Amino acid sequence: MTKTGIRIIAVAGVLLTIACGKMNAQFSLTGSDPAALRWRQIETENFKLIFPKGEDSLARVYGTELENARLRIAKSSGYLIGQSYKAKMPVVLHSRYVLPNASVTWAPKRMDIFTVNDPYSPTAMPWVRNLAIHEGRHAAQMQFGADRGNKVLHWIFGEMAAGAFAGIYPGPAFLEGDAVVAETALSRSGRGRQADFLEYMRPAFDCGDWRDYYRWFYGSNKRYTPDYYRVGYMLIAGTRVFFDDTLFTQEYFDRVVRKGWFFNLQKTVKAASGKGFKESFRTIEENFQQLWNIESAVREPFMPSRQISRTPRRHTEYNGSVLGEDSGIYSLKSGLATPNSLVRLEPNGKEKRIRSFASYTSDLFLDSEGQRIFWSESVAGRRWTLGGSSRIRYVDLSKPGRVHNLTKNGRYFNPAPATDGKVIAATEYPYAGGSRIVLLDSGNGSVKESFTAPDSLQ
Repeated sequence: MTKTGIRIIAVAGVLLTIACGKMNAQFSLTGSDPAALRWRQIETENFKLIFPKGEDSLARVYGTELENARLRIAKSSGYLIGQSYKAKMPVVLHSRYVLPNASVTWAPKRMDIFTVNDPYSPTAMPWVRNLAIHEGRHAAQMQFGADRGNKVLHWIFGEMAAGAFAGIYPGPAFLEGDAVVAETALSRSGRGRQADFLEYMRPAFDCGDWRDYYRWFYGSNKRYTPDYYRVGYMLIAGTRVFFDDTLFTQEYFDRVVRKGWFFNLQKTVKAASGKGFKESFRTIEENFQQLWNIESAVREPFMPSRQISRTPRRHTEYNGSVLGEDSGIYSLKSGLATPNSLVRLEPNGKEKRIRSFASYTSDLFLDSEGQRIFWSESVAGRRWTLGGSSRIRYVDLSKPGRVHNLTKNGRYFNPAPATDGKVIAATEYPYAGGSRIVLLDSGNGSVKESFTAPDSLQ
């Protein structure tokens, strides 16, 4: 047999192997749940929900919310969840993790939901509904990676192709900004309606801190920049509202799949606005500022205030402050050049650092005698990355350098000391869903009484 014949046979063999063989593997890892959990699953029309044994009611709630959101999400995204795939969308519920979040990942495709309610920045709708809309939008967005011409690479590289397309074309700012627009437009709540979501942009524009899209997206080592959720939201919401293009997301994905490989975002924005991309984004910024100025004029006059802290060289924030009995202000300080720390501010602006502090905590709460400052703090599990607890901790102001644990286990958030100092009220989020208010003994942290919140209330 000639060399040419051998080569033809070899190539044919490789092609047959690719066409007929199928390999399964997990490319993207989320973490490890406690090994003691036993898993069950239920299926709805379009989703397969995988959850810990005994939490089937929580799974049914998520399944219902995801099905309810599916059609509404598709109207402006151009894709139904699952339309590019035969198998139902897997949804894995991680109920033991203590940080509220969720993710949509390809290779293998799935939705991971960390079901604990958001204790510190809740929206005015159930956490389940918020995640169903936001993560459902992500699942719809990812359908373009296996649509039309993209299917060819999907056949060769599997689900990794869709993940690669998502990183190259929409990018994280577009994907997250569009999901925030969806959760806002498809509900009466959402982060787009929360003042703290764009709280940095508002004073930044007033102070002349105008930046183009890419500077807000990539950030800076010198100038503080919020995460890319904000700039993505401003671009997509601004294009939809100020340029009257409610199908902007659908038009973008259509352009990516049908018309080309390069500058799709810029071309879609230009088609909506009639201007270049840079000019369009500046117009969006100016329109946002005009809306904020109108709101400010309606709310005037404002309460007189005086700055106590000294003006730092780099961006610095003081959060969760409480006023002590000694007229000092205790606050959580963080910034570009400042790690998280607990500080004490004098009325004259003099500042004393007390100790380092965790990054994910509640505000500070002072007891009735003004001797202890309480807070809740999420602590990761030592063995299982998707385990952990939320503890009630405190410092004694007579010796503030040492942190004490009032509770070591459970999931307790936002402690509020009673006026008599004997009891602390806190919020608890059980694994199986729902909310409770618990009364803790301020001496040893034991639960004295609990009250279950009515259905759907957080």
